[in-house]
Amino acid sequence: MPNRNKKPLFSATVIRIVLWDIAIFFLLFVTSNVFTIVITNKILTDNLDERLKNKIETLLGYFKIQNDSVIFNGYSEISEPDFMTINSGAIFLQVKNTEDRILLISKNVNNFGIIPFNVPENILENGFYNITFGQHQLRVVYTPLFNEQKRIVAYIQLAVFRTEYSSIMKKIVIFNLFNLPFILLIIILVSIFLAKKSYSPLNKVISIAENISANNLNARIEIEAHPQDELGRLRDTLNNLFTRLEVQINQISQFTDNASHQLMTPLTAVKTELEYILKKDRT
Repeated sequence: MPNRNKKPLFSATVIRIVLWDIAIFFLLFVTSNVFTIVITNKILTDNLDERLKNKIETLLGYFKIQNDSVIFNGYSEISEPDFMTINSGAIFLQVKNTEDRILLISKNVNNFGIIPFNVPENILENGFYNITFGQHQLRVVYTPLFNEQKRIVAYIQLAVFRTEYSSIMKKIVIFNLFNLPFILLIIILVSIFLAKKSYSPLNKVISIAENISANNLNARIEIEAHPQDELGRLRDTLNNLFTRLEVQINQISQFTDNASHQLMTPLTAVKTELEYILKKDRT
């Protein structure tokens, strides 16, 4: 038969606490990672948008609208390396009129490839969007150009790479997923240690309670705990119970001794008479 008094290595309570800790940690881990990814993505995207916005404001100073004609006087500006080369800091420029005819294009666009020019409807100011072109992820801004009658005659498109920023986001996710098993292992070990340490006073209470018997009622639970604390209240409640039991059992023992003493004299007299009677033969 199995030994019912044998203590398991991990009790059901300890296992339950560990599982709760793991569940809570995993929820916090997922929440914090989602929050980190969202905030990081917003910061990185805002940096790209700020760069595009500053460049658009610079380029707008070189555009003039005469009737419905677009005149650009900033060729020296788009001769800078950002508009010429294809690298992580490249800026791709395209200008199209409302008839979808290209009016201006930077040199690196010709080398990189014509980027899709899909202007959203009803756009009246800078509009920022993410697009995918081939294997590349781009952040683009569309800005309308107005004539004197406040009618849109053309659109400017500026695009920059966001592949590097997407790579940063992937690295963050991969790093957290790689560390998750190690963090879970630490959480499990710490949870087991804390659970066992937290329940150690209760095990001490159980051990003392199991050893108390009718011949050992003077034992009391000695653990350090505030009287208003749960452990302190349990200690005091059980000690008071043991005291009442000790008093009652002592009273029962005294009653038994007194009753035995009181019964001894008449029983002795009866025994003596019986022995006297039995000495003579009877029919």
